[in-house]
Amino acid sequence: MKTWLASQTFDISTRNSVTWRLNAQILPYFERRQLGAIRPTDVRAWIRGMQERNVAASYQSGGFAHLSSILSAAVDDKLIRENPCHARTVVRPRPVAPTIVPWSRARIAAMRLAMPERHKLFVVLGAGCGLRQGELFGISPDDIDREARVLRVVRQVRVVDNQQAFSLPKRNKHGRSHSREACSG
Repeated sequence: MKTWLASQTFDISTRNSVTWRLNAQILPYFERRQLGAIRPTDVRAWIRGMQERNVAASYQSGGFAHLSSILSAAVDDKLIRENPCHARTVVRPRPVAPTIVPWSRARIAAMRLAMPERHKLFVVLGAGCGLRQGELFGISPDDIDREARVLRVVRQVRVVDNQQAFSLPKRNKHGRSHSREACSG
């Protein structure tokens, strides 16, 4: 499983989170098992154990995705014949979709009033364009085309190894644009 991680081309932030998930959720259960000895029963028991420990659905889903990727790579490398995560009797954990409740105009106005002048634009862009915090911090005056009334999201600020760094927006969706109409709330 550690060989799989070493062969991945993740960016550093993703590598850190995957390493954490492997160490916290997957290796404690599977590291003493030979790849060829992992059965669908083991995968089902592992999922049940996460549920019993009240592991968040999103972490269960992410952990399962990583385990399945590891075992698929083992199939590709001809170390095992089948991926036990793909068995019909294994029910893939699904993350619970978050309920998104947009702020009311009154709340947006109150937040904007409460902010120092230099941060007021963050409230408007976050609420009106639906930008993530890191995307807001990555905005540059060059990203705003006032004449065309377009905002281009080309970077975000992320924390990597306790240091702030610029990176592409989440899932590498660079160049995403928002028009004035889209950002009007």
